[in-house]
Amino acid sequence: MNRRKFMKVAGLAAVVPASSASATSSQTNNILQSADPLDPIDLGTGPSLTNEQLTERLRLLAQKNDRMDLQRIGKSAGRRDPIWEVQIGDGDTSIHIINQIHGDEPFGTEALMSIFRRLVDGNSRLVDSILDNLSLTVIPRANPDGAMYTEDENDDGEEQRLGLRQNIQSWNSNHSHQRPYYHVEEFPGDERGGYDPNRDFNIKPDFVSTVDDTPDMWQTDDDGEPTGVLEMERDGHTLEESGVQATPAVEAITRSFLNADPDYAKTIHSQGLPLDPETGEVTILSVMAPYGPMYAEEAPFGDPEEDATADFVNPFLDQETSDRGIRLNELCAQALEEYAGPWSAFETGTRFGYTTLWGSYLDTLCPQTDAAGMLYELPGQTDSVGDRAYYMKVEATRVALLESFTQLAQDPSLTQTGIEVDDYFDRPLAEGSYEEGRGASDVS
Repeated sequence: MNRRKFMKVAGLAAVVPASSASATSSQTNNILQSADPLDPIDLGTGPSLTNEQLTERLRLLAQKNDRMDLQRIGKSAGRRDPIWEVQIGDGDTSIHIINQIHGDEPFGTEALMSIFRRLVDGNSRLVDSILDNLSLTVIPRANPDGAMYTEDENDDGEEQRLGLRQNIQSWNSNHSHQRPYYHVEEFPGDERGGYDPNRDFNIKPDFVSTVDDTPDMWQTDDDGEPTGVLEMERDGHTLEESGVQATPAVEAITRSFLNADPDYAKTIHSQGLPLDPETGEVTILSVMAPYGPMYAEEAPFGDPEEDATADFVNPFLDQETSDRGIRLNELCAQALEEYAGPWSAFETGTRFGYTTLWGSYLDTLCPQTDAAGMLYELPGQTDSVGDRAYYMKVEATRVALLESFTQLAQDPSLTQTGIEVDDYFDRPLAEGSYEEGRGASDVS
């Protein structure tokens, strides 16, 4: 793998307590791996911002100067809390970012706030380069419902903020001909149930279910019972597990994306506790690039001789777009390896196995503008591991994001980085982060 020297961005002390900065590699991995469901976990409010705190801090930043524009672009379905969009910079390279589309995956929020503060308050050549060359459009919390989900986990009469993958939204027949497979009918903390928003996108941006679909586009099982799986046809390809765009979040994100007309699209997630197959340790970050049929042979979960192309690679992404996305993902993984700091666990970057997901942000929206895509996957959702290693995950996200902004401001095509496509495919696949044969569609 080609190794580069990365510019060292701001140190860990900015976001990590001094006591944490001295943690050893073994201590760090103990924190990450001690996620046995029998272990006690602090499932209280934790360090992550409430919706109200996030709103207040975004507004304060926007009021400081004219560098940052803040707009409410929608409201969540259940709580009716605002979905905010941040715009910073006026450069030629456009980047669209969504964070916390799953409410139990909060770690990117504080990383983004740290970067916002630096870009609003800072005066340096790096800040000027980013502001002058990039146009950032960021949705820092796409699922306010899931971010604030509470439940009496211990049956002691006390509600705890666990976070929830889904939003809070009932399904009814006005949404779609069938109840989609990604809608949960009821939660312990809310009988309305909700949708997984990262299954709700559609390749047709203005898709309206019950108008644009017909009952025969929905799969049924051998007994004629509905499966909740919608199939879309595009350019001779069948796109299974397409979304119906029933959630306000997906409507707002799609509109934001098309308005931004991005060259790059990034989404920040968490997965289970994936292992680096070379070390057996929990990996701090897995990266995933969507790519087209030219890399079918490298795709981990498809057979070009037997499987339909759209089942495992995106047929609507060309070579140039695929290559930019691959280089971007590898860039961020290498940045963490170079920037190990006090935590050598930062050296355990892995690859998240790509396969198409036709209700997801990346696979449906990237083809609209030829945007190169990137998925960040941090270890552990809050409803299963609490806030373990919270600040380390924040820092891993911040370093990777800021390094990508730095490089894209200087080299929009990422052709001068020294990174080769093979570097990405040589990166080991994370183990234990997804079910065999499905990859990203199960957990991202």
